[in-house]
Amino acid sequence: MASKGKTWGWGIVWVLAGGWEIPALASEATPSWLMLYPQHPLYRQSVLEPTTAAPNPVIPTQKALPVPATFAPIPTRSASPGLPSATSPSRELAVAPTPLFIQPLPEPEAVSPSPTLLPGFTLTSPAGFGLNWGEVFVGVSGVSRSFSRDSDFDKADGSIPVVVGLGNGRTGLGLELTYNLISLTPSRFAANGNFDLKFHKMLDDRSSIALGVENFVNYGRDARETPVSPYAVASATWPLRPDRPENPMLLGLTLGVGAGRFSPREVLRSEGLGDIGVLAAVGLQVLPNLATIIDWSGQYLSAGVSYVPFQRLPFYLSVSATDLLESTRTGFRFSFGAGVGLRF
Repeated sequence: MASKGKTWGWGIVWVLAGGWEIPALASEATPSWLMLYPQHPLYRQSVLEPTTAAPNPVIPTQKALPVPATFAPIPTRSASPGLPSATSPSRELAVAPTPLFIQPLPEPEAVSPSPTLLPGFTLTSPAGFGLNWGEVFVGVSGVSRSFSRDSDFDKADGSIPVVVGLGNGRTGLGLELTYNLISLTPSRFAANGNFDLKFHKMLDDRSSIALGVENFVNYGRDARETPVSPYAVASATWPLRPDRPENPMLLGLTLGVGAGRFSPREVLRSEGLGDIGVLAAVGLQVLPNLATIIDWSGQYLSAGVSYVPFQRLPFYLSVSATDLLESTRTGFRFSFGAGVGLRF
């Protein structure tokens, strides 16, 4: 009886010592009561020798799906200042891709060039170009006394022309009406005056023809003594340097015929129109706003310049020497003109 009890006692001790694996305990990975027995092999296997433990079972992974995102590494602060910060692949965040829309740059709007104010190409001869509807020109002109020895033109004088455009010479027929207030000297101020008339038609952007008559209506003694002067002219311009729009060096030519003051000889109103004379002018745009001109009015030769001081203000200046050959009774003298163009 005693041996039987002794056998059961050793069996219990052997079980407690871990010699026999109890099925209920085998299902537990690490029983909590083993922590009280460091000498137990399971304690040593699970705590003291973790490297000898069975590897974790490999969990099959699903097939990688395409990720429509780009991964941007998050920079981490470097431990040492001044060194470049490292990037940690484990701290990458998925950044949604930004769609890139490349739109064509809008075409720059066509900027029309600022209007270029051309100088004149005639001095005393009429031009084939004229004003159109809504255009007005107001100026002042003067002439010095004569420097010729045999001339009786010993006083300076001047006039104020006012030119109004009617019609349209580009699309139809243009009409230019001019009023000249003659005699600006204090003793004879506004004592004389007359009217000029000109029809003009542009053939293209650079050429035009005109028919006109000067002094067809007048008042005052001096104006009445001046003959009526009809004329027909044609004017054209050509760029000598078309590849340089900033200064094309336009060459302006005017050619025509006329009577009265355009006659080869001086005539008075009582003598009629006189002979038919040839008038011509040549102007060269040496600078964008300056032209040199040689002008033959049918009776005398003149030379001078036409100048536009401001590119955005239609203000014109001209200075010339008149009757260089002293072919008239007035003789050699200087003249000038200034005026401004307006558009309504």
